[in-house]
Amino acid sequence: MKKFVLASMMVLFAAAMPTAVKAQYGATYNYIKPSGSFGYYFKPASGVEINGIIGDIDEQFNINTHIGYYSLSPTQSVFSTYARQYGGSNGLSFLPGYESWYSYQVISLGMGANYKFFDKKISPFAGLDLSVLLASYHRSYYIQTLISSEEENNNTTFTIRPKIGVSFEVSDVIRVQAGIAQSIGKTYEVSETQVYWQPFISVQAFLE
Repeated sequence: MKKFVLASMMVLFAAAMPTAVKAQYGATYNYIKPSGSFGYYFKPASGVEINGIIGDIDEQFNINTHIGYYSLSPTQSVFSTYARQYGGSNGLSFLPGYESWYSYQVISLGMGANYKFFDKKISPFAGLDLSVLLASYHRSYYIQTLISSEEENNNTTFTIRPKIGVSFEVSDVIRVQAGIAQSIGKTYEVSETQVYWQPFISVQAFLE
């Protein structure tokens, strides 16, 4: 997992380096609010991203890459659960249990594009990112008489992230963008949907 993440980060950074076109850089702060089942298990958290931007500050259309990190904490120490068991003279029975999450850390890698609606210093914009979320987690799971396990494992989630916001060119070389995004993803080999709301603010530098 660590070797794969390191290799992916190196490839993404190489893709964002200046070549025949200008590539500029930025940093983004995300307030990450899990929704649905993830919102039940995990609290909102802060995340950071480093961005590579292809294009000039005054262009309406920009391509971007991002590498980010965030860590989620559980909303409580123990979650009650149960399992259904069939068979025997009792027919259907319900077995009580619990699960605990100790950590859920994510590295995000991706690319996207933003479009400013007006060729002005201040303009609304919309964008779409495609990302891969590489998660490492630690949890325990217990069902009475059936299961008792503790695991440290990884998963991969593929997401789309539409976003809207406002773009403001502070100077000839600095641009600030702020808005809200929604990350919607499917976890590989698991029928699980991850949904996050992400208010964000990004500061970008267009230096020669």
